[in-house]
Amino acid sequence: MKLIIKELGIIKQAEIDLGKRLTMFCGCNSTGKTYASYILHAFLDDGNVYQLHCIKDIINQIVKSGSFQITKAFVNEWIGANCKFVMDNIGNIFGISDVTKSKLFSKFILEAVYSDSDYNEAIRTPINAQLVVGTNFWRISKSENSDIINIESDVDKSQLAPNSM
Repeated sequence: MKLIIKELGIIKQAEIDLGKRLTMFCGCNSTGKTYASYILHAFLDDGNVYQLHCIKDIINQIVKSGSFQITKAFVNEWIGANCKFVMDNIGNIFGISDVTKSKLFSKFILEAVYSDSDYNEAIRTPINAQLVVGTNFWRISKSENSDIINIESDVDKSQLAPNSM
């Protein structure tokens, strides 16, 4: 997945490949390295990125129907929502007022771009997990050739593998 940063202070456009094991920002002073670092941190590690802003909707669906599917469309929406969250909260990220934010970052855009192969690589491993939480039984599964992860609650106890309890 690549993170595209546009119009962030002096940075007109930058691309950060999140698939790389190491990313280094090098350059002269006042070229946007710190800005890019802050955005990367906000996107990856700030406690807000990859946070499921729609978690209540997911929980309600699981309670109502007993299951939820994680699809590429869901992941795309989720990542897009996190980019929007970072853009909307840029003032908080840099600790600046709304007035300063509108002067410095009014055109700021953050996008995450990933290909089908990025998505398939991220979820290539088959999953067959079973969880027991109190009296609730959960199953998380994905078959080898599928790009959908299934989450089920209130699974019949007899359907669980013996070593999961």
